[in-house]
Amino acid sequence: RVLRMILAGGEAEDGSRYLSTDLVGRLFRNPHAGAKVASNPLEEMGLGYRYGFCCWMDAEGAPAEADVISSPGFNGFVPFLDRANGYAAVLALGSGRADGVMDAEVWPFCVHLTNELKPHIERAVRNNA
Repeated sequence: RVLRMILAGGEAEDGSRYLSTDLVGRLFRNPHAGAKVASNPLEEMGLGYRYGFCCWMDAEGAPAEADVISSPGFNGFVPFLDRANGYAAVLALGSGRADGVMDAEVWPFCVHLTNELKPHIERAVRNNA
Protein backbone atom coordinates (compact mmCIF):
# COMPACT_ATOMS: atom_id res chain seq x y z
CA ARG A 1 0.00 0.00 0.00
CA VAL A 2 2.84 2.38 0.76
CA LEU A 3 4.40 1.87 -2.66
CA ARG A 4 1.03 2.41 -4.38
CA MET A 5 0.56 5.57 -2.30
CA ILE A 6 3.93 6.91 -3.48
CA LEU A 7 2.98 6.16 -7.09
CA ALA A 8 -0.27 8.08 -6.45
CA GLY A 9 1.69 11.15 -5.41
CA GLY A 10 1.33 10.59 -1.66
CA GLU A 11 -2.37 9.87 -1.57
CA ALA A 12 -3.76 6.59 -0.20
CA GLU A 13 -6.44 4.56 -1.96
CA ASP A 14 -9.11 6.03 0.32
CA GLY A 15 -8.12 9.57 -0.69
CA SER A 16 -6.20 10.38 2.50
CA ARG A 17 -2.97 12.28 1.96
CA TYR A 18 0.01 11.01 3.93
CA LEU A 19 2.88 12.49 1.92
CA SER A 20 3.06 15.82 0.14
CA THR A 21 3.53 15.77 -3.61
CA ASP A 22 6.77 17.70 -3.04
CA LEU A 23 8.14 14.97 -0.77
CA VAL A 24 7.18 12.26 -3.25
CA GLY A 25 8.89 14.25 -6.02
CA ARG A 26 12.05 14.43 -3.92
CA LEU A 27 12.26 10.63 -3.89
CA PHE A 28 12.81 10.72 -7.65
CA ARG A 29 15.28 13.64 -7.64
CA ASN A 30 18.96 13.44 -6.83
CA PRO A 31 20.01 16.35 -4.61
CA HIS A 32 23.65 15.28 -4.93
CA ALA A 33 23.87 14.76 -8.70
CA GLY A 34 27.21 16.57 -9.03
CA ALA A 35 28.80 15.22 -5.87
CA LYS A 36 31.97 13.15 -5.98
CA VAL A 37 31.31 9.72 -4.48
CA ALA A 38 34.14 7.98 -2.66
CA SER A 39 32.49 4.55 -2.49
CA ASN A 40 29.37 3.10 -4.06
CA PRO A 41 28.48 -0.59 -3.60
CA LEU A 42 26.33 -0.63 -6.73
CA GLU A 43 29.14 0.75 -8.88
CA GLU A 44 31.33 -2.03 -7.48
CA MET A 45 28.69 -4.45 -8.82
CA GLY A 46 28.84 -2.89 -12.29
CA LEU A 47 25.82 -0.60 -11.95
CA GLY A 48 26.18 3.15 -12.27
CA TYR A 49 23.34 3.94 -9.85
CA ARG A 50 23.62 6.73 -7.31
CA TYR A 51 21.97 7.28 -3.98
CA GLY A 52 19.47 10.12 -3.95
CA PHE A 53 17.06 11.27 -1.26
CA CYS A 54 16.75 8.12 0.93
CA CYS A 55 16.72 5.63 -1.96
CA TRP A 56 18.71 4.51 -5.00
CA MET A 57 18.20 6.24 -8.33
CA ASP A 58 18.01 3.32 -10.76
CA ALA A 59 19.58 5.12 -13.70
CA GLU A 60 23.11 5.08 -15.03
CA GLY A 61 25.40 7.95 -14.17
CA ALA A 62 24.42 10.75 -11.82
CA PRO A 63 21.08 12.00 -13.15
CA ALA A 64 19.29 14.90 -11.51
CA GLU A 65 16.08 12.84 -11.71
CA ALA A 66 15.13 9.19 -12.35
CA ASP A 67 11.85 7.40 -12.99
CA VAL A 68 12.85 4.23 -11.13
CA ILE A 69 13.87 4.15 -7.48
CA SER A 70 14.67 1.26 -5.18
CA SER A 71 15.87 0.46 -1.72
CA PRO A 72 17.50 -2.97 -1.69
CA GLY A 73 17.98 -4.30 1.81
CA PHE A 74 20.81 -6.55 2.87
CA ASN A 75 18.33 -9.19 4.06
CA GLY A 76 16.77 -9.83 0.66
CA PHE A 77 13.91 -7.30 0.64
CA VAL A 78 13.92 -5.02 -2.44
CA PRO A 79 11.05 -2.58 -2.98
CA PHE A 80 11.18 -0.63 -6.23
CA LEU A 81 8.94 1.84 -8.03
CA ASP A 82 8.74 2.75 -11.70
CA ARG A 83 6.67 5.89 -12.12
CA ALA A 84 7.12 6.01 -15.90
CA ASN A 85 5.55 2.57 -16.31
CA GLY A 86 3.21 2.98 -13.34
CA TYR A 87 4.09 0.01 -11.18
CA ALA A 88 5.63 -0.87 -7.85
CA ALA A 89 7.03 -4.27 -6.92
CA VAL A 90 8.81 -6.01 -4.09
CA LEU A 91 11.31 -8.83 -4.34
CA ALA A 92 11.55 -10.67 -1.04
CA LEU A 93 13.86 -13.62 -0.39
CA GLY A 94 14.25 -15.65 2.75
CA SER A 95 17.58 -16.97 3.94
CA GLY A 96 16.46 -20.54 4.44
CA ARG A 97 18.62 -20.63 7.56
CA ALA A 98 17.17 -21.34 10.98
CA ASP A 99 18.74 -18.18 12.42
CA GLY A 100 17.41 -16.02 9.56
CA VAL A 101 20.86 -14.61 8.79
CA MET A 102 21.55 -13.89 5.13
CA ASP A 103 24.75 -14.75 3.36
CA ALA A 104 26.88 -11.89 2.01
CA GLU A 105 25.95 -12.85 -1.57
CA VAL A 106 22.23 -12.27 -1.05
CA TRP A 107 22.26 -8.48 -1.46
CA PRO A 108 24.11 -8.44 -4.81
CA PHE A 109 22.00 -11.36 -6.01
CA CYS A 110 18.78 -9.48 -5.16
CA VAL A 111 19.96 -6.31 -6.89
CA HIS A 112 20.88 -8.18 -10.08
CA LEU A 113 17.70 -10.29 -10.01
CA THR A 114 15.58 -7.16 -9.63
CA ASN A 115 17.26 -5.64 -12.69
CA GLU A 116 16.71 -8.84 -14.68
CA LEU A 117 13.04 -8.91 -13.71
CA LYS A 118 12.24 -5.27 -14.54
CA PRO A 119 11.87 -5.73 -18.34
CA HIS A 120 9.55 -8.71 -17.78
CA ILE A 121 7.43 -6.77 -15.30
CA GLU A 122 7.28 -3.78 -17.67
CA ARG A 123 6.15 -6.05 -20.51
CA ALA A 124 3.45 -7.61 -18.30
CA VAL A 125 2.25 -4.15 -17.22
CA ARG A 126 2.05 -2.98 -20.85
CA ASN A 127 0.20 -6.14 -21.93
CA ASN A 128 -2.35 -5.79 -19.14
CA ALA A 129 -2.97 -2.05 -19.59
